[in-house]
Amino acid sequence: MNYLSSHTQLKNWMPKSKDFYPSYRNYDVTGKQTTSKLSSAISSGIIKESDIIRSLNEHGVSTSNKFLEEVFWRIYFRGYFETHPSIWQSYKESLSVDKQFKGEDYQKAIDGNTGILCFDDWLNDLYNKGYLHNHTRMWFASIWIFTLKLPWTLGCDLFMKYLSDADEASNILSWRWVAGLHTSKKPYVARASNIKKYTDKYFPVNELNESPQAIYEDKNHNYIPMVFNSKIPQRCSILVIDNFFDVNGINLSNTKIDSFYVLDTSSFNKRTIDRISIQSKVEIIDYISKKINLTPITVSMSDISILFGRPLVTSMLRTGEFKDFLHKPMRELEKSCDISFLSRKIDELSWNHCKGGFFKLKSKVAIFKADMQGGIVEIPERTVTIKKIDTLTNRLKTEEVTVPKYKSKILEVIDEKTIIPEKPPLVTLPTGSNPSGTDITEVTIEDFSETALTASFNNTTTSVLQSNIQFDSMLDLTI
Repeated sequence: MNYLSSHTQLKNWMPKSKDFYPSYRNYDVTGKQTTSKLSSAISSGIIKESDIIRSLNEHGVSTSNKFLEEVFWRIYFRGYFETHPSIWQSYKESLSVDKQFKGEDYQKAIDGNTGILCFDDWLNDLYNKGYLHNHTRMWFASIWIFTLKLPWTLGCDLFMKYLSDADEASNILSWRWVAGLHTSKKPYVARASNIKKYTDKYFPVNELNESPQAIYEDKNHNYIPMVFNSKIPQRCSILVIDNFFDVNGINLSNTKIDSFYVLDTSSFNKRTIDRISIQSKVEIIDYISKKINLTPITVSMSDISILFGRPLVTSMLRTGEFKDFLHKPMRELEKSCDISFLSRKIDELSWNHCKGGFFKLKSKVAIFKADMQGGIVEIPERTVTIKKIDTLTNRLKTEEVTVPKYKSKILEVIDEKTIIPEKPPLVTLPTGSNPSGTDITEVTIEDFSETALTASFNNTTTSVLQSNIQFDSMLDLTI
């Protein structure tokens, strides 16, 4: 897997995302690819969720598209994981305890000797291919927990070791969801009839526990909103630690970049996804190097002190094993450097909306879909009322002005409510006004729960020669 092959795979998958995927995504049929299989590229940083959203947008996919929804499920799981940090700590504590009580049943399960043919075959695929269909992962987890009656943490840990697309957030929260810990005691039940329907191969009738009780947890995982930093020093060095430094998503035009450092983390390589990420990092570093026109300087963990005293910008590390592995050196860096941790725009927009269930985030998909170069804003012709000071009487008066029909690419998403179009429309003021026109540069989104959005123009002054005009009429906005 590399950058070119992954992005080619993304491009080739797009035509199937509209009709094929919604119809066949639940099927795990031998010899037929029913999902994109892009997850490994996402987990290793080769492809970003925003790359997929942008591609879907270019193919005219609506906000109700099922494949787009699945992309946002991944964003939701990561956002929920980051804003509920006690889940990770609780998982590690439970896993440590459960590892001490591995017995004969556990050994049969990991050896593929349960006697449940579908489960044993899936385990073989996990070991040899590093991949299972998402529907199959749910069946596997349900059988592990409720039929084999094994600790969910051990199954989750098995997935983390062998899956080529392993991600702590998606994996842990998916296992919790199957167990009934994420969904108010509503477990996911693997049924023989469902497995038969969607595999056309296995039919484990009378072999599964199809009336399970949800796993109980005597803990509350409180929501803690994220505080994001988007400020970049006027002069600094870039430090790449993981594979999620989004060089395309930050504005470096006013920043003098002194050096480009890369922390060598290749000793973190026990899991399949770790080894894939190490390979992917080489290409990611090369891409960033060309983008900023600087040769990377590799820094070993033992030589991290050479970075002390330097202003640095890097990506905010994601909760999980990798971040824990770097706890000591990162603590030293934070004590000895002025270091800024940056997040991707899509994460800043979405994560703090992952407080409850997924559908609270889903209602905001339309605005998140605009988090890309090339998103389109469309405004129909509309007459709006402006308020201005009459130069003769020095009194406030209102006049009407026509905003022409207007379409532009989105230059930047400021936050969940504000976007800036690439080419703001020129609005001609009524005869006798001085000056004769003004540029509108901001559009504020007030209701983005549906595909058709509502917006109003902000106060804007684009030059000292243009007046500060209040546009108080409402405009229809479609992204």
